[in-house]
Amino acid sequence: MKPLITRVRDPDGFIGTIMYVGPVASAKNASEIYAGVAWDDATRGKHDGSVLCRATNKIVRHFSYPSFSKAFRSMGGLEMRSSSSPEFGGNKGCSFMRPSKLDFGVPLDDALLRSKYVEEDDPHLEAPNNIITGATVRTSGGRSKPIELLGELKIRKKQQLEKLKEISLRNLGVSSILQHSFGHLRGIDLSGNLLHDWKEVAAMLDSFPCLEELCLSSNLLHDTFASPVSTSSSENDRAKLDGIIGTDFQPKKQCYDMLKRLVLNNCGLSSFRTLQILDHFFPNLDDLCAVSNDFSKLNMVSSSIGSQEETEEVTPIKGFDRLVTLDLSDCCISSWGHVERFRALPCLRSLSLNDNAIASIGRHDVNNNKDRYFESLKSIDLVGNQVSLWKDIANINALPVTSLRFRNNPVTSTLGASESRSSLIARLCNLNFLNSSPVSAKERIEAERRYIRIVARELLLVEESGDDVQERREYILTDNPRFDELKEMHRDSMLGVNSNLTQGGRLANDTMNIAIVSMAPSSCTKDPLRKRLPSSLTVGRLKSMCSRAFDIDYANIILHFREANVKDSLPTLLDDEEHSLSYFGVSDGCEILVNEGER
Repeated sequence: MKPLITRVRDPDGFIGTIMYVGPVASAKNASEIYAGVAWDDATRGKHDGSVLCRATNKIVRHFSYPSFSKAFRSMGGLEMRSSSSPEFGGNKGCSFMRPSKLDFGVPLDDALLRSKYVEEDDPHLEAPNNIITGATVRTSGGRSKPIELLGELKIRKKQQLEKLKEISLRNLGVSSILQHSFGHLRGIDLSGNLLHDWKEVAAMLDSFPCLEELCLSSNLLHDTFASPVSTSSSENDRAKLDGIIGTDFQPKKQCYDMLKRLVLNNCGLSSFRTLQILDHFFPNLDDLCAVSNDFSKLNMVSSSIGSQEETEEVTPIKGFDRLVTLDLSDCCISSWGHVERFRALPCLRSLSLNDNAIASIGRHDVNNNKDRYFESLKSIDLVGNQVSLWKDIANINALPVTSLRFRNNPVTSTLGASESRSSLIARLCNLNFLNSSPVSAKERIEAERRYIRIVARELLLVEESGDDVQERREYILTDNPRFDELKEMHRDSMLGVNSNLTQGGRLANDTMNIAIVSMAPSSCTKDPLRKRLPSSLTVGRLKSMCSRAFDIDYANIILHFREANVKDSLPTLLDDEEHSLSYFGVSDGCEILVNEGER
């Protein structure tokens, strides 16, 4: 059951939860009443809810830091710490405050709404006669010139509540909802207020029946355990269900079909079942954001809200029939199995899973038609997870995604930006956008050819080593399942690589003919250098050679390579000085392009 809480603000705007009301053992006046507050920003606190008794000189605990707030973040993005967190010297998230120093919030009523916007006929003008009163600037001649403000009345006409469709009431200390006369509003942003009760959310839905977008981020709402009951249910059924799971969310209507976007970022939620319940009331919801909550137990959520017990499930989650966009970034999701529970959502096109702890991406049998598998998904975000193997990246090919955001994962942590992008494009056959940048046909061709050269060289190194050849070869091919497919697709590129790698004895002594061309303004008229270089030469040593040959500062050199005999070949950046030319797939006959950048 959700705890009974009261949310408050101090004079500096810090928000917290009252956990205790009464006398404090360390106070000079033993009868004076204080409020024990657990702050959202733990750096605001001074103790852990216990004090040293003035009379007995012993520790007296009046309250403890609430477990339901441990995952809640403040609007500034600081994560809440538990009362035993060593980062704050043990327990520093709490304070005792006189009630008179606390702000218990304001109701959302007509007066608050109108205080945000100036009436059209208000006689006060910031710039009467288009001149801001008392505001001047000094000209180059030393004279004062008044500042003009044009169009104030035109702006004011567009700010009238009766005409506005969307309003923002962020950080105003709203704690309750009153009836008012602005039911025409389509969007309300109530982020960072003092709302903590789903009954107030229900009251707001009844007061704003035309809402299409509602943002409740950074209000400590917890989970709702209300039961959506159809209008045809008997009173006995209602009473039975209410007795089982509570009644904290009871809007007057059973369906709010106008609402299409709901934002519940950082609301202290810990059960996905809350979102399932809300989906029942919002059947046309197409955009749901629930960032920075704790959904680590997605596997314990029943597939539908009809089941009252939470048992471990692997079946798809039902409902959300019109949901297009789902954002569960920073929600403590650690398993791809949790993600797969959304596989049957019929309209889901965009799924954001940034800043979670997903370590692997499960393999799906594309020939298994018994179950839907993200049939509509086009975009997925996996920034800041724990994916460490390339074979997991290859499993994304089982999804119909054409757009991927993928950074800050262990699998690409040792690669440069260019190399990381090239590897992802080559491994994922359907990508049209990577990290919000389009993937052109030419870029894909170059990425796939580079990928073939790198994998082919790894296989030849294994063949030459003679140690556990079959096992190591299978490991490489498992990590690179598209290699055989791409080898056939780019057979002309493979012929050059194989020829280059099978001539001249051992790979360590392999050499290739390279043309080095300066593109820098100061040396672009010089003839190209033609060198026979070992494939093991590092990019750093090649830059030193180019610095001497073309008189360019080493720190400003930028190197690319281009295949000379391939039509429409795009330059590939050599962006890691520690790696060799062969690592990047530079082969016999390639051109090295030397550009001069700026420090």
